[in-house]
Amino acid sequence: MDNLYKLQEIADKHLTNNDIVPKDLISSIKQLTNEKGFIGLAQINPAAGDIEYNAKKIAEYIKYSSEIGLDMVVFPELSLVGSPLGDTFQKFPIIVDENIKWLNGLAKITKETSAIVGFIDKEFDGVKERYYDSVAILKNGQICKTIRKKQYIGTLSDYKYFSSLNTDTAQENQYEKYKIIIGNDIDNIECNVDSYIIINPSITNNIENISGSLSDISKKNNTSILYVNRVGADDSTSFSGGSCAYSSKGELIAIAKSFEEQLLIINPNKNIGKVYTINISSNDN
Repeated sequence: MDNLYKLQEIADKHLTNNDIVPKDLISSIKQLTNEKGFIGLAQINPAAGDIEYNAKKIAEYIKYSSEIGLDMVVFPELSLVGSPLGDTFQKFPIIVDENIKWLNGLAKITKETSAIVGFIDKEFDGVKERYYDSVAILKNGQICKTIRKKQYIGTLSDYKYFSSLNTDTAQENQYEKYKIIIGNDIDNIECNVDSYIIINPSITNNIENISGSLSDISKKNNTSILYVNRVGADDSTSFSGGSCAYSSKGELIAIAKSFEEQLLIINPNKNIGKVYTINISSNDN
């Protein structure tokens, strides 16, 4: 599979530069991903509050992932709105309305390739509007399902402005053969996930501590884990990426480059992936 990753590195440059990926390159990659089970971990750099920019970037990755025949493409936590936003979305609720509008637009362009996109969901409880750190599953032109985060622990300033869930949503985070768990909700996962593959859209600037716990969780639950993080820097916070995949035995089968946008293609059913060298810090950020 070395050729797959060499070709995808070329495609990544086109995607990062907002260039059209050449058709012959798409065709060559599709020949290597033409069987079921291939998933793309879209390690992107969303801009905080620039929903149109983020949506258009996500759309390009969705279209490309569909063209090369992936089963699914997964984006980081809050990828549609960017982060950190602080309390901006509460002061200006139009941000949430816009992110929902663009989410519906993204759903319309999806085909057989599922897309998992992080966004802000809202619900009026009879007294006030409540906001939720959420992901939407998009496929065949529609929003198939939304999943909300349960707990907010960590250094991201946005977390204190979201509402928590008081109910057990264990059954609600299942989609086909996947269990989708947002961010650090994965720390409290129960030890029986059957044969599900865990998908973990996240945001963290502390990847060196995350990787060890993901390995432990995958071994304890006897399941693969696909972790997707963002890259870039906003408001003095730097995100290094390190999107990765672990086998059901806790073995690292793939990890993305540090501080670079990348579509990391993996097949957890066959433990296909590539381990890139990661750097904890970057002089460029």
